[in-house]
Formats: sequence, structure tokens, C-alpha cells
Amino acid sequence: MAEESNLRKDPNGSDCEGPEAEKENIRNPDLQVEAPSLLSSFWWSSWYETAKSKSSAALTSVKKDITEFTETFQQDAATAFQFIKRDLTEFSETVQHDTASAVASTASMLRDKLQ
Repeated sequence: MAEESNLRKDPNGSDCEGPEAEKENIRNPDLQVEAPSLLSSFWWSSWYETAKSKSSAALTSVKKDITEFTETFQQDAATAFQFIKRDLTEFSETVQHDTASAVASTASMLRDKLQ
């Protein structure tokens, strides 16, 4: 019985081991041998991670600001609505009172003239 090899095979049946296999693995993602992370091998990987972290923090801050703005806007809109409602109620009462006074005055004047 043939001894089974511990070497991993690529789709073409070639052994995947050594520097040549690593180079091939980077070029061919279908190979079963995992290549070292490309990101960690570049000089800018720490810069990328820092930028990712800062972007996440900025996004969190923007979400917080939008939530705060929304809550403030809702409170201010409710307050403005109450002022407008009160002013319209006052205006309506004034118009009703003035209309009633004008009708009563006109009726009184007509009654006096007709007598």
C-alpha cells in the first residue's frame, strides 16, 4: 500500500509546499494552502487599521450627533406647535368676540334708526 503524502495538492495535482508554492498561492486563490495575509505584509497595514478605527469612531460620533439633532428638533417643533396652537386659539377667540361685538353694535344702531 502506498504511503499517503502529507503535502497538500493544488487543483493540478502538484505539491504545494515551499517558496514557489507560496508565490503560486498568492496568484491562485483556489489552492488549498493558505497564503500569509497580504494586508499584513504591506507597510501600510497599520495605517489602514488606524484609518479603519478612526472611520468607525467618526461614524459613531456622526450617528450620536444626528440622534441628538433629531431629539432637539422634535422638542423644539413640539414647543413651536404649542405656541402656534395657542396663538391661533387666541386669534379665533378675538375674531369671534369682535364679530359678536360688531353684530351687536350694528343691530343696536339699526334698531335705534328704525324707531
